[in-house]
Order: sequence, then C-alpha cells, then structure tokens
Amino acid sequence: MSKPFYVVIDAEMSGPDPRQHDIIDICMIFLDITYEEVCRYKTYIHPVDPLENWEEAEEIVGYSEEKWKENNAMTQEEFSSDVISFIKEMQSDCPHGLIPIGHGIHHDLDYLMMIYDYDTRMWDLINSNAAIDLIALEIIWEMIYDDVTPNPISLQELCDTYCVDLDRPDGRHTASGDAQATLEVFRKQMGLLCAI
Repeated sequence: MSKPFYVVIDAEMSGPDPRQHDIIDICMIFLDITYEEVCRYKTYIHPVDPLENWEEAEEIVGYSEEKWKENNAMTQEEFSSDVISFIKEMQSDCPHGLIPIGHGIHHDLDYLMMIYDYDTRMWDLINSNAAIDLIALEIIWEMIYDDVTPNPISLQELCDTYCVDLDRPDGRHTASGDAQATLEVFRKQMGLLCAI
C-alpha cells in the first residue's frame, strides 16, 4: 500500500459557527505523493443537540435523526476518538503531518480542530500550515493569465470550469460528493500548474 501524504477533507456541519455547531458528515480521502487514493474515512455524526441544530442541518445536508441512525452515525465522542486514531494510523510515515486539501479548507479545519479544543494532537497529524485550498490554486492560475476573479469561487463553479461532476442529490451537500469533486478539481488544477 502507498503511504499517505495528502488528505482531502470535506465536512458538513449543523451550522456556520465552529463554537456552536458540530460536524455531522465528514469524508477524508488519503492520497499518496502522486495524488492517487490510498484509502477513505467517511462517517455521519449526530449533532450534540439535534433539536437546536436540526433546521440549518436539514436545509443544507438533508439531516434527519432517522437518516443518521440508518447510516450508523456516531456520537460526537465516538467520532473524536475514532477520527484521531484513523488519521494517526495514516500519518505514521509523515513526520510533518498530512497536508490537507479542500475547498475553503480552513473552515473545515477549524471545525475539526475545535473538537480537540485546538489540542496539539490534531495539529501534529494534519499540518494546517501547509493546507492547499482550491480557491487559492484557482487564483494563482488566474493571476498567471491576468484573469483575476474578484469574488470567492464556489465548488460548483470550479466543477463547471474543470468539467467535474458534483454529486449533490436534491441539491444538498454531502461530504462524500464534495470531497470527490474536490479531489478531481485538485488533480486538474495541479495538472495545469505543473504543465507551465
């Protein structure tokens, strides 16, 4: 098995504030140095307070208590233990931590780090200082060709630009669908940048 070097991360939350809301759906795709997939981590997680968070989560990701139970969702406590063990196993050969890749990656990392109250255990496993954001890569590409887009670029816009399918059943976000699209866009962006 190849050794992981990067990790594509997409998380869906019960709301917009990592101090008040929870990760409820997450997918991490571990990649080797050549951007080939090594393995995946995917799970649903019950929010701490389903009644308080339900409306926002239902609207964005289709959350319902029944649906999450059907998908064997973990509690937040189970998730915090499980995810760090999984990442630790994947990261064992990467002394500086796995390099995270994502669309708006720092938002997802804030939620992930908040679970551990910014404990160094997670920082040692995922090197947030080396995070690669699709938006930044696209801005670099546009600057090279003097075609700077002044507004942030949505994942849907990037998928349209690079002819990547974005799997969003009923228009709702899923961590698996967004992580897969992120990976495909990243590979295409890197292909263009490496060809310069």
